[in-house]
Amino acid sequence: MDFSFDQRTAELREQLLVFMDEHVYPAESAVSRDGAADEWSRPPVLRELQREAKAQGLWNLFLPGEYGAGLTNLQYAPLAEILGRSPRLGPQAVNCSAPDTGNMEVLAMFGSPEQKKRWLEPLLAGEIRSSFAMTEPAVASSDATNISTRIVRDGDEYVINGTKWWISGAMNPNAEILIVMGKTDQDGPRHRQQSQILVPRDTPGLEIKRGMHVFGYDDAESGGHAELTFRDARVPASNLIAGEGDGFAIAQARLGPGRIHHCMRLIGLAERALELMCRRAVSRVAFGKPLADQGVIRDWIAQSRVRIEQTRLLILKTAWLMDTVGNQGAHTEVQAIKVATPATVEWILDKAIQVHGAAGLSQDFPLARWYASTRTLRFADGPDEVHKNSLARRELAKYKGQ
Repeated sequence: MDFSFDQRTAELREQLLVFMDEHVYPAESAVSRDGAADEWSRPPVLRELQREAKAQGLWNLFLPGEYGAGLTNLQYAPLAEILGRSPRLGPQAVNCSAPDTGNMEVLAMFGSPEQKKRWLEPLLAGEIRSSFAMTEPAVASSDATNISTRIVRDGDEYVINGTKWWISGAMNPNAEILIVMGKTDQDGPRHRQQSQILVPRDTPGLEIKRGMHVFGYDDAESGGHAELTFRDARVPASNLIAGEGDGFAIAQARLGPGRIHHCMRLIGLAERALELMCRRAVSRVAFGKPLADQGVIRDWIAQSRVRIEQTRLLILKTAWLMDTVGNQGAHTEVQAIKVATPATVEWILDKAIQVHGAAGLSQDFPLARWYASTRTLRFADGPDEVHKNSLARRELAKYKGQ
């Protein structure tokens, strides 16, 4: 395994670092949402950042193949890390933010020519945003086969009924399309009951009921999370993605890259949190000496560096495996980073907050918001316990029958 940057990655990385320094970081103060009339709307400065990113060719970096920049996972990893340093602006500025990334991947892999023309092209252009609707309040959605939303064929249409919540992106008024997962066959094989279908935001029978807050934060950088209902919502049969019964397989194809993208960005967030911790430690005095001279603070800083390096290496190994043996061949490593990275970054943020004292809990620093969003990733794309169970099962399989 060689994790050194090739020429293209090195050039993009240097270009992106300059873009962040000159455009993204200075714009962060402009997106303070305190007192905003519409907490879910796209901040005006984002349009300016996106125009500049497009002009510089820093666009759709996440997407391989003909639709994106054509980068491998290993090439994209250091770029996603840089974007993760500014989670509210960085990914959106270059059209690399969830849930649009996963939805674009789904449409690129499984969409019909008509679906790609109608929805993928404007998503690639950053003209609209999107949502992914799978999780439900009435069932344990950690088991995706549990979902109860019904998608029933009626002539040339499908009729959708059900309730969803924690639906990423749905509070953003610019999220014009939802990819909805539900059951088209109640009695078929367990992993062939589900399908995915495209539902425009203005479909009659679709009601976006409320925004879900995360520890009191709006999570607006991802377009928020919503609770929504479908009551006899009708869409054309041509809106079905791939075929009936393909929904679970599509979800698995979507979640693998999504999981590693989250982890890549979290490393950048951890690096910035460590920077804030160190700056605070050298600038504050307690009991007659700088915090940086306190043994416990130095221990936290040292452990943070070690944990970042360990986790980054595991992510890079996973990216390399995904590129060389495919997503399924990297299944164990994808689950490992999904467990390890949020927990690691959560620990680092906790220590950074502690070093900042009460200020770390306030809106004067980004640490509390970052902590809240990082904690959600121990649920998003599958809770820790599901991944740990799968990892353990694979390990035990090596010894059964001996």
